[in-house]
Amino acid sequence: RAEEMARAGDKGPLVVVGSATGPIDDARRRKLTEAGAELGQVTEELFTARIPADRLGRVARLDFVKSLQMSQKREPLSP
Repeated sequence: RAEEMARAGDKGPLVVVGSATGPIDDARRRKLTEAGAELGQVTEELFTARIPADRLGRVARLDFVKSLQMSQKREPLSP
């Protein structure tokens, strides 16, 4: 999905769950933000973020980012 969005020129944000090689301190927060991530919840080395599709590669290439996974898409329950 992320590759399809980037190829189509869609810059809409992707909601991701990421893990880092260690705790996310102020310096790492700044690097993530500069790379394009809008951080949500941060707990030690885990974080959630909204990242524009065309910035995903920049965030993934940060030396302390171990993994990025797209958040699960939830559909509303029908009556």
